[in-house]
Amino acid sequence: MIKPVAKLGVLSIVMITVGAVNSIRNLAATALFGSSVIFYFFIALIFFLIPSAFVSAELASSTNQEGGIYVWVKHAFKPQWGCLAVWFQWVENLMWYPTILAFLSSTIGYLVVPDFSSHHVLLVYIIIAIFWIMT
Repeated sequence: MIKPVAKLGVLSIVMITVGAVNSIRNLAATALFGSSVIFYFFIALIFFLIPSAFVSAELASSTNQEGGIYVWVKHAFKPQWGCLAVWFQWVENLMWYPTILAFLSSTIGYLVVPDFSSHHVLLVYIIIAIFWIMT
């Protein structure tokens, strides 16, 4: 029996992009600006999030191959540029995950006992535990 292929719609891609852009790492900056930040989120929605969702949806529907950004860049340019695009994405994640996990672990440590946020060894253990849970 052939399983139907699930497709992402524009709303799904917009929400994925919103989650990627406005994640937990922006909580401090969002709290600093207060409710006036809603205007800027609306501007970002109109000028960045929705257009990027339309671009992603168009690129994803233009080919029947799996592979995401690698396939898109490979078809537009050459295979080596597709490889470079995936490498850039990998390096970005290599920088992003430790940063966000350090923020999460210090926040969790501060919630439990405020002095825990300054204990680096404990923070490393929390990061490892979060990695363990995620995999």
